[in-house]
Amino acid sequence: MECRINALTPGTVTRLDLPGGPGIRWDSFLYQGCIVPPHYDSMVAKLIVHAPNRERAIIRMERALGELCIEGIKTNKGQQEWILAHRKSLV
Repeated sequence: MECRINALTPGTVTRLDLPGGPGIRWDSFLYQGCIVPPHYDSMVAKLIVHAPNRERAIIRMERALGELCIEGIKTNKGQQEWILAHRKSLV
């Protein structure tokens, strides 16, 4: 399962806490102090989880998104969390 993290605003990343653990992969160019310019591809990261089945993947993704903290720019992380919280919409 993959969540694409998009920047909704340009700015400087002032804090970046990444999720970790088994089955979690973070692909991104972001780092603390990174400047996301106003003319950019809005996708700044991919958060990928692997699990034996769909339900466990959703639970793992919810935990990983909960551990993820990006400050200094606005992202769509909250929207990703909302989608996962409304599992019936994923069917």
